[in-house]
Amino acid sequence: MLGLSSDAATGLDRKGLSTLVRRLSKVLFVEDRAGRVASASNSFFDQLENRQLFANSALPTLSALENQNNAVIRIETTLGDIDIELFSSQAPITVANFLSYVNSGRFAETFFHRDAQNGSSAAAGQPLPTGSNFVLQGGGYKFGPDSTGTNRLTQITTDPSIVLENTGRSNLTRTLSMARTSSPNSATSQFFINMADNTFLDPSSSSDGYAVFGRVVQGWDVVTAINGLTRYNLTNNAGFIPNNGATNYSSIMSEVPTIGYTGGTVTRSNLVYVVNAELIKSTDMTGFNQYALTFVDGFRSGSSTETLHLHNEDASTQAFYQVVVRYDRDQRDMVIDQGVVAAGASKTIRVSDRTDANLNLVRWNAPYSITVKSARPSNAGANVPLVASFARSDFGAATLENGVDSAQYGLSNSEQEQFKTWSFARVERNLNSREFIVWSNLSASPATVTMTVLNDAGQTVASRTYTTGAYRRGGMAFENIGIQVAGNYAVLLSSDQPIVAQLSDWDLTTGGQTQTGATPGWTVIGTSGAPSQGVFSSVSAETTNTLNLLSFVNSTLSQQTITLTTVRSSGATTQINRTIEPRSRFDLVVTDLGVPAGEQFTVLYASAAGVAGQYTSIDITNRYQVGAASRDGMSTMAAMQSGGKAFITGAGLSDPSRAGSTLHETISVYNPFATGAQGGTFSFSLAYHFADGTVINSGTFTPGARSRLDVRTSDLSAVMAKINSSSDFRTYSITVLGTATNTPGFVSGFVSYSRIDSGLGSQVLSGASVVRNGSAGILRDLADPIFSV
Repeated sequence: MLGLSSDAATGLDRKGLSTLVRRLSKVLFVEDRAGRVASASNSFFDQLENRQLFANSALPTLSALENQNNAVIRIETTLGDIDIELFSSQAPITVANFLSYVNSGRFAETFFHRDAQNGSSAAAGQPLPTGSNFVLQGGGYKFGPDSTGTNRLTQITTDPSIVLENTGRSNLTRTLSMARTSSPNSATSQFFINMADNTFLDPSSSSDGYAVFGRVVQGWDVVTAINGLTRYNLTNNAGFIPNNGATNYSSIMSEVPTIGYTGGTVTRSNLVYVVNAELIKSTDMTGFNQYALTFVDGFRSGSSTETLHLHNEDASTQAFYQVVVRYDRDQRDMVIDQGVVAAGASKTIRVSDRTDANLNLVRWNAPYSITVKSARPSNAGANVPLVASFARSDFGAATLENGVDSAQYGLSNSEQEQFKTWSFARVERNLNSREFIVWSNLSASPATVTMTVLNDAGQTVASRTYTTGAYRRGGMAFENIGIQVAGNYAVLLSSDQPIVAQLSDWDLTTGGQTQTGATPGWTVIGTSGAPSQGVFSSVSAETTNTLNLLSFVNSTLSQQTITLTTVRSSGATTQINRTIEPRSRFDLVVTDLGVPAGEQFTVLYASAAGVAGQYTSIDITNRYQVGAASRDGMSTMAAMQSGGKAFITGAGLSDPSRAGSTLHETISVYNPFATGAQGGTFSFSLAYHFADGTVINSGTFTPGARSRLDVRTSDLSAVMAKINSSSDFRTYSITVLGTATNTPGFVSGFVSYSRIDSGLGSQVLSGASVVRNGSAGILRDLADPIFSV
């Protein structure tokens, strides 16, 4: 290797040093521009060994930044996290170029291919002796399986080269610069971290220099750990040489930092990878992207339309957001939209549309998950972060889900454990339906997910184990698990990494037609952790054409007694007990609870531990029939917690000509306080948020202690007048704000949203998003002592 040590530079005048830098740049900072190859087709990380990830590193502080308005990115490597402040104002072109690779996911699964140290060289296949620190370089190459499963060394797809900026920054220790060829305007994706004060790389009157655009603000110990690994000259290593006529990049792999490598053919586990690269703080935003909401079941097809709804409840401060799509195969990540939602405003993002072939935000026929990341200014106070919902129509059915709070920053071990187990109490299996259980890996490590299927008799009828790569979306079609007996089953998921899991069920017409010939469908986010109680805010006792079920699964190894309490709008309550055997499930027909047909009511359940509940409503008369006016199914898991505010984001939809007749939109709220909240009164209000910024407060409602109320949009005259004024206002967001005197902060109660459209055969049922707010600061479950006073 050619190198520049301090001794080599001694005695050189400025002109001589500049000449040497220009000559050596052809060797030191080369980006091979020929024969670029698309990214490998499978996850690189399913078989990685010797991983030493330091998961969920705390976000850096604003005080660590030179300029609090600068953007910050996080590079998660196989040795830990590196946080980099980008000099957004001093290097706008270079920063924008770098972020384009971050946001498109192209840095993910690359490896650090060069750890250059001065005065150090070795023959091919040999370790390099330690020299004086120079640079650590990456951003250019991947090494992993192609479509045939054969490992390939490939160059990432690059954008056109950028103009060299003179940023006014020096190549000092911890700074980042762009690598390039001898041409000054040739930088594309590769970057290097200065491991020493390399001021001779700065621009001068006789040298173009290298553009400094950022610095490491956190994770320098990770950088030095990579720098301290044994380096090998892997030029023409057998593992790197292509055998299919592809471009051979192995000739430049002369200073590769390695893990556990002692010679022979290099493997993926021997390299230091970038597991993930993401923006954790946007330019001109003083808050970090510490909030995250995940939606798992995305799929673009010729029959699907998908819409993401965002709402910023804070009336005084804008919120920054990024929408990240993650796939189960091929290139993993892509930021499909980013920007700000104005104070108090909502935003709708069309993700896919079966009627618009030119809308190409997501891939065709490729399952994916969506994570909405958001930030608020550091001085924004105690108001809530951005909330979101995901509406999808497919197979002729409509579904709606609120995002799962999936932010992993700063969570305790016990909080992370809650995301490692998920339960579904009712998964149907028959020849005329298709069920999909999908999950999104929230971790920088591969997740091993075990699925256990239980029947009513307490038997394990199937068990399967799946591996899902870091941050990838995984899942399976339930029909492929091999269960031959039609019926209802429970599914338990156990993972060694945090995940979010979801079930979707799509009915087919008799004869097994798919998609456009399909009839009702529904989707439901699973229950995480091992709950002991829950609330179904809105259960229907309708009997005409409809089967309504409450389903429960006991995930423990001991028998459990479940106490079921029904709460009617009249205030009347009844209570029954049911016993559920270990690792078993059962269904309870809602009419067995004794509530009159046609009534909506609330059901509470309580057990000692480990029981998850699910409510499902199915149109049984017109099910599977071609052309029949069959209605969508509805399903929801029991709500576990109440927060400061509840949000029904973007779900609101009304047609003035049918509202209250064939279209019923209802917000149901259960008051969990036993005696009026420590001597006070619990009340809640509804606010309707429209696209033009109008907010209509619908008034205040006061349910009695441990009572419920249904509020129908069609009964709110001011709201209906706004909806009737323009077709632009037929969709909206709804905020539920609960207050209780003599309690710390806000408590929204337990909230659900239902929309039943018998004219179109569309039904959705969703629990509301609940969030921490103000001095409440916590999410309260039903057993919280505050509700018993």
